[in-house]
Amino acid sequence: MQIFVSYSRVDKAFAQRLVDDLVKNHYHTWFDLQDIPHGANWDLEVQRGLEVCDTMVVMLSPPSAASQNVADEWSYFIEKKKRIIPLLIQPTDVPFRLSRRQRVDFTQGYDQGLAELLRALQEVVPVPATNGGGSAPRTATSPDNDDSSASLAVTWAERYHWWGGLLPPFNSGSATVTEAELRLIAPGRLPFIIPLTSLVSAKIERRPWEFHLSITFVDRTDVPHSLILLGTQRKSRQVVEDELLNLLKLHSGRSLT
Repeated sequence: MQIFVSYSRVDKAFAQRLVDDLVKNHYHTWFDLQDIPHGANWDLEVQRGLEVCDTMVVMLSPPSAASQNVADEWSYFIEKKKRIIPLLIQPTDVPFRLSRRQRVDFTQGYDQGLAELLRALQEVVPVPATNGGGSAPRTATSPDNDDSSASLAVTWAERYHWWGGLLPPFNSGSATVTEAELRLIAPGRLPFIIPLTSLVSAKIERRPWEFHLSITFVDRTDVPHSLILLGTQRKSRQVVEDELLNLLKLHSGRSLT
């Protein structure tokens, strides 16, 4: 389960406390203060969060009820028929489209509200076991069948300097290619998902000291973006990049050069 946290900035102290408690209870959250890198396009990052999350908690207060950004977020979830759990954190008029949804009441006490929210989340899907005795946590992008390739250890960023290598902000984690998408997963962060239909090009390029995989793709508004991917282990770097490129070509059915 991936939980999108929708709130007014006026309520950010409450939102941060709630996120911390959800993480302590082994839930994965998307929270803009933690999941949007400095200098990133805010609208694009929020769109990615909305796409990969399957559950939203929306904090209801007078400021959030009046916020167009908050309304845009929960309206998107309604249109996509995703689960929304409204949290009443202050007495307020509930927006009409949320009024029939079962609310979690935090106005009678934070601890009581948190316990009620955790019960509501358990009704959606049980929290995965984390002590070695159960199944691994599932995310919004976990495949339901075995159609994905093996994960490859990679590091990625939007920019590369000929002398200094990848420029921050960059992430390290795993890359997996399925028949539909490229998934880049860094520990503690939501998956970065690139649909294969959005790929414009993918090719191995040589810099003074090493090879790297360069890919270009477009977002929903047809704006192009680029990523540079390096195999994390230097000794197997080129092998990993070659394999990743071959998987992208195989699953997309295109040469991508």
